[in-house]
Amino acid sequence: MKKKTIIAALLAAVMSVSVVAGCSSGTQSAASVLDGQPAPMPANHNGRYTDLGPDGCYGCHGANEKANPQLVGAVIVPEDHYSRGMYATMKIDAGYNQCITCHPQG
Repeated sequence: MKKKTIIAALLAAVMSVSVVAGCSSGTQSAASVLDGQPAPMPANHNGRYTDLGPDGCYGCHGANEKANPQLVGAVIVPEDHYSRGMYATMKIDAGYNQCITCHPQG
């Protein structure tokens, strides 16, 4: 019986380590959504904000008359980031123009 308890404890420890390791994959984790923290930009976006500014972000993640987001598969900009809190304006509120303030390079 003692062997089974030790094996079960070791198995649980190994599984918990693999779950924690899975959270550091570079994508937005469930924890960041649950605690209200915005996700950092993924590593493959390194330098894009510096090179392109907010228009570079909105060119993929923002809304236009044809699509929201403009790039298929891109993370959508939340509606509260738009003027008057509405996607229909298709204009980002000035308070959200500094994307890297909340979404640092990952």
